[in-house]
Amino acid sequence: MKTTLTEQESELITSSVVAAIISEVGEELRLISPSQACGLLDVSPKTLRDTGIPRIVLAPKVIKYRLTDIAKFVASRREA
Repeated sequence: MKTTLTEQESELITSSVVAAIISEVGEELRLISPSQACGLLDVSPKTLRDTGIPRIVLAPKVIKYRLTDIAKFVASRREA
């Protein structure tokens, strides 16, 4: 017997799965734009590119940075 889900049931299941993924990976999913990253670090776009902070390429013209990667970069540059 084949069971068919209603659209509402399907959306509820999808929402539950997305919520479970977000709670599992948490901060790893927090993405910001290059302009936001530049503002956060107070650097130019060229300097941001030169830092070597890993970029997330969602589409050819959609670049994001993970806040955790930026935090790791800043921590690695801390002087004693």
